[in-house]
Amino acid sequence: MQTSSFDNFSDDWWNKDGSMRMLYSMNQTRLLFILERLSNRYGKQILKNLKNKKILDLGCGGGFLSESLATIGADITAIDSSKKLIQAAKERAKKKNLNIDYKSIGIKEIRKKKIKYDIVISLEVIEHVADYKSFLKDIFLSTKKNGLVIISTINRNYLSYLTTILLAEKIFRLVPNGVHDWNMYIKPEEILNVSKTFKFKLDKSTGMFPIPFYKNFQWIRTKNLNVNYIISLKN
Repeated sequence: MQTSSFDNFSDDWWNKDGSMRMLYSMNQTRLLFILERLSNRYGKQILKNLKNKKILDLGCGGGFLSESLATIGADITAIDSSKKLIQAAKERAKKKNLNIDYKSIGIKEIRKKKIKYDIVISLEVIEHVADYKSFLKDIFLSTKKNGLVIISTINRNYLSYLTTILLAEKIFRLVPNGVHDWNMYIKPEEILNVSKTFKFKLDKSTGMFPIPFYKNFQWIRTKNLNVNYIISLKN
């Protein structure tokens, strides 16, 4: 994972107008998808008893998702290989009196310790991982039976290069320059091909599209998976 570059954003992570503003703006749309899939998988009552499911936020960064889930009672472990981001997230959670188990480790350590979770969520991480197949293997082997895996990332095609790199990075500077490598983007079918090996199947997938809103963006769901998308898998 490109942790050295993300270390630099620990002080700016929660600034809604800062360098991570696109991630910040995505959080609500991603969260609604996650809660919908949890409800579909385990029944609507799960949303009132999230503490009964062990959740892993893999590549949590400064804690956008972890804080949202902790606020509604989730039992959540949040890991990231960036020590600076984890430290900043811990300090923020303490100030807000949120019970989040932040750790500066990777998914391989989790798998080696044979720790398993009911739900593994990894948002905008896999496109920064050198070996996505090994990364997915570790995720699937760290998920309990009758579990749920949710991944959001960016598709790999000419349109995604145009929008996320040429426009978002180079021209409009909406995200830090150089933060993405188009060659590391992941097609949905590549995730599904690996998932079959570990007896996971598609639960639901949806595209996400940003709509300009004042100085920031609001994200809507779309059937088009050509650029940003989120996918859930179950075993």
